[in-house]
Amino acid sequence: MKEKEAIEGVDEVSKNLKIFERKLIERLVLAMGFVAMAITTHIKVAYQRPISGKGFTDRTGDLRRSITHSKPVIERGMIVVYIFAGMEYGPHVEFVVAGKYAFMLPGFLDMKRKIVPLILKEMKRHGLIIK
Repeated sequence: MKEKEAIEGVDEVSKNLKIFERKLIERLVLAMGFVAMAITTHIKVAYQRPISGKGFTDRTGDLRRSITHSKPVIERGMIVVYIFAGMEYGPHVEFVVAGKYAFMLPGFLDMKRKIVPLILKEMKRHGLIIK
């Protein structure tokens, strides 16, 4: 067998792998946006003290409405998304009074085990994972 025959098709395989890598990263970024939205929604719903007994009482609704997430971006080789409360007093509610009214960290921890399954679901939905 000639050496040229042994490596025939390598360029095409390499090209296809690069295309797949690009699609995979694009879909992972989209999936992280979906995960961030799911976490944000969970926090808003589950941490309403009058209903659930957890979190805080939001008299005006401003703090709850301000809970949102950023658009996922790639920074230093990682997909990064921020989930935050946009009101100035959000950190006070989260950290003061020994965590009695905390909502962000407990909400994230509630969802921790659901993050990977949500990402996998999105990957399957887009045909990047078969099973």
